[in-house]
Amino acid sequence: MLLQPRQSPTAAAIGYSPVDPGAAMADIDTQHFLTTADAFSAELESLPDEKKVIAKVNRHLMPLFFSLSLLCSLDRANLSFAALQLNKDLGFSKEVYGFGSGVFFLGYACFQIPATLFCARIGAPLFLGVSLACWGVVASCFATLQSSTQFFILRFILGLCETGAYPGMWYHMHLFFNDQELGVGYATVSTATAVNGVIGGPIAAALLSLDGFAGLRGWQWLFLLEGVPAVVLGGVLWKRLARSPTSAGFLSQQERAWLQRRQAQAQQDREADEERGAKAGEPERWWHFARQWRIWYLALIWTLVTTAMDGLVFWVPTIISSVIYLDDDEDDGDESARHEETEHAAKSALLSAIPFGCAAITMVMVARHSKAARERHLHGAIPLVIAGLGFTLLPLAGPLHLGLR
Repeated sequence: MLLQPRQSPTAAAIGYSPVDPGAAMADIDTQHFLTTADAFSAELESLPDEKKVIAKVNRHLMPLFFSLSLLCSLDRANLSFAALQLNKDLGFSKEVYGFGSGVFFLGYACFQIPATLFCARIGAPLFLGVSLACWGVVASCFATLQSSTQFFILRFILGLCETGAYPGMWYHMHLFFNDQELGVGYATVSTATAVNGVIGGPIAAALLSLDGFAGLRGWQWLFLLEGVPAVVLGGVLWKRLARSPTSAGFLSQQERAWLQRRQAQAQQDREADEERGAKAGEPERWWHFARQWRIWYLALIWTLVTTAMDGLVFWVPTIISSVIYLDDDEDDGDESARHEETEHAAKSALLSAIPFGCAAITMVMVARHSKAARERHLHGAIPLVIAGLGFTLLPLAGPLHLGLR
């Protein structure tokens, strides 16, 4: 039997009862916990909805960057359509045209890293705005072409102007998105290439049909009018893009602060991981990857794929024209002959949309099937094998067509 503590008559008279110290401490801890929980709940309620914030960022960035990627694709493809008239007018051989097409990538590839560093220093709005303005002006200057030397120089300068477009986009997206969100952004921007394959041909056909208007050839109108949107978009990017989350006017002050903290924390985590790896004696990340044969193997595959893709972009209209229409090297200056030539060029531009349209549909189908099947290797390898067979059979298209005529 437990003994109860005795209570004095005075304490009983004033209604005092002894307090258990353990119970008192428990009450204090409970009150502190409830206070902390209430404060934490209030803080959570004050935090913005992550999905809504990222949705706002997507609505702001993706239309602008999709348009930029689309203009990049259109600009690279317009030379192939212009060549249907340009090569004959200026007397360019296929070798001159092919070399000029490739000179673009000399300027484009050599300055990507410096351009990215410069973009990080001055900010994407100013960098992309100036780059697009210069790119649009240079693209329009192609309408003044008179010699192969001028052609080579302008192609090299155009590559310099375009070199920072994609690195600038990726850098700017990195400021607003985490690693998981970046994948969606990359995919959205990359679909512009497929869209260009569908609309590029009809646009070029319409512009080539302006042949003779105001005394200009169709290929001159093609360069002039496709350079203007780049200048306009450059001004839009300069005015509308925010340099960082803290200056994003499309977000509330609370959303800007939260996004900046999230991105800063992610950067700190990455730096901490690298520091821990260095202390543990792990090799530098770039050197570690450079020694992986799989990296070089995939780089070789990607090089071959892009080489084939660029070959298609620059030569498909010419191939279609040479296969469907018999080459006529005689130019008697007759107005009807010139009209027929313009009509052939426009039709070739339209027909070139067929393979690229099929490619756009196939890209979506393969991507969805790959996601559903949770398989990547075969979904990447089989289309490449089919493409290789198609390239092998392509030289037979001309003789086969001529034999059936």
